[in-house]
Amino acid sequence: MTVQLISGVSVVFTQNDVLSIGLLHALVISVLFAVLSYLVMILLRKH
Repeated sequence: MTVQLISGVSVVFTQNDVLSIGLLHALVISVLFAVLSYLVMILLRKH
């Protein structure tokens, strides 16, 4: 979550001129969403 926050602030301060920061921001949120989806899938699985 902290990396997502830092990369988001960096995107705003650089006005998205640095492509790698924007890509890092997108990568981090994708990984966070994947982990959250996996945890929900595990929690809702029937035993």
